[in-house]
Amino acid sequence: MMKPILSVLLMAFVSCTSAFAENMVSGTGFFITADGYIATNNHVVDNTSEIAIRDFHENVYKVTVVRRDVANDVAILKITEVNEKASLRDVKPSLTGFPALPIRPSIGVLKGESAFTVGFPRPELQGDEAKITEGIISSLSGIEGEPNHFQISVPIQPGNSGGPLIDKSGHVIGLTSSHLLANATLRTDGSLPENVNYAVKSNYLLELASTVPGLLDKLPKQTGNKVKPFTEAAADAEHAVVFILAVKGGDTEDAGSQATPKGIPKYEADAALAEMYRQAGLNYQSKEYFKALQLYGKAAELGYAPAQAALGLMYERGEGVSRDPQEAIKWYKKGAAGGNPDAQIYLTNCYSYGWGVEKNYAEALKWYNTAAESGYAPGQYSLGLLYEEGRGVGKDLPAAFHWYVKAAAQNHSNAEMKVGFFYASGWSVARDYVEAVKWYNKAVAAGNATAENNLGVMYENGYGIGKDLKIAAAWYYKAATHGNVFGQANVGRCYLNGLGIDRDYPKALKWLDPAANAGNAAAQYNLGRMYANGWGTAKDVALATTWYRKSAAQGNREASAALSELGAG
Repeated sequence: MMKPILSVLLMAFVSCTSAFAENMVSGTGFFITADGYIATNNHVVDNTSEIAIRDFHENVYKVTVVRRDVANDVAILKITEVNEKASLRDVKPSLTGFPALPIRPSIGVLKGESAFTVGFPRPELQGDEAKITEGIISSLSGIEGEPNHFQISVPIQPGNSGGPLIDKSGHVIGLTSSHLLANATLRTDGSLPENVNYAVKSNYLLELASTVPGLLDKLPKQTGNKVKPFTEAAADAEHAVVFILAVKGGDTEDAGSQATPKGIPKYEADAALAEMYRQAGLNYQSKEYFKALQLYGKAAELGYAPAQAALGLMYERGEGVSRDPQEAIKWYKKGAAGGNPDAQIYLTNCYSYGWGVEKNYAEALKWYNTAAESGYAPGQYSLGLLYEEGRGVGKDLPAAFHWYVKAAAQNHSNAEMKVGFFYASGWSVARDYVEAVKWYNKAVAAGNATAENNLGVMYENGYGIGKDLKIAAAWYYKAATHGNVFGQANVGRCYLNGLGIDRDYPKALKWLDPAANAGNAAAQYNLGRMYANGWGTAKDVALATTWYRKSAAQGNREASAALSELGAG
């Protein structure tokens, strides 16, 4: 009986890196020495061709992998180069060096100890200011008792990977790495897990450090068992953590346990650093825009098409420079002519909406087709949307399906979701629920929230798969936690009616409220029911009437009937 359960759980044991951009991943690391050695998870920097970090003071450095332990998911990085335009403060650490954290051997850690982490979860959604979360050591072992991990209740999300797990004295006792998916335990025992996360034990970091000559002698000494005030320990940790941005793919070669980038043109490195500066500018100080503009400009003048696209975007948005539609269009055209699909899509949007140029659907369609025909999945997906919605072209569902299928074949999650939806709806293709489930499963593997909700619908109704309300509720819950309004409405309905999970009015109210306020008619109706009957909240007929009316205005017949019963019409 253990094997099936183990296989389900292992499938749900997912790493916490974040897809920062189309060709980049982000994660967290932290200084372990004053001269610039950094620890993180191996999966953060695995299969990457260029790695940069940004420290607390917003200085940006290039780093290389010095040692990696693939089996235990630990890597040690070292600062190797700073941006050539950096100031003296950027080039050198302070007199006392980088703010490294002391490491405590994990062999002495006790179950129930308090712990916290600092990291950069989902920077593309939550911004790249460091986030602090706390909890306890829930278990001294990982899934099925494996010894390399702690189970922790410290909340972590994609982007937290590689962050320090810190005890109450300010010592690193592990590296946050992964979490358990909600549907895994619901599928096996009918419960929804909360804060079931994992951290690699610090002993494996110390073992890897011992393979670098002289590194152990550079590590900060432990400061004893004196408990630090939490705000002080958190501040120390925030100064020591770094935001990691890495370019996916490219050639790396290992020399023993050492890996270094090879064959990377200098202007590509400048563009990678520029992207970090641009993102820093979005969330911090406008001075970062200027750094991004300089680096993108340098790479763009050298003919690097991705930098030309990015430079055009900065002129379009007015980042670090006055908004200049003509300059943006100039760089978009250069990037598009250079074969950069991002520039082609940006240029298409300009022609579609008449920004900086006269509106020209024919020209827009030309560049959409260019990007799509070149095999660029986002371009293929965008072209599919044009045909599905009939924007600038005649509405053509078969053509939309054609381009969605092409993009889906490249693992574009939105396209995979669309292909599943077309099969489920029978749009331009014979209705095939089994095929729909297959494509929804592909999309949810990439974290597509709409597909998560849609897969829940399939399980709830038994479309193309065995009917299973528990699993349906799990997918609704996952979609809801990813911000999907339909998922919020559906998981709220499950808690309200006891579908697949125990009836829980407070939780129903928690999920129905944001969905109703976002305009979901089903959530508005169910929220009205709660106020009309006083379920989980004070009975309020006036408020119930308000929600029923909002829902009825969108055509919800049940809401209209409820209004009639209340005599509200």
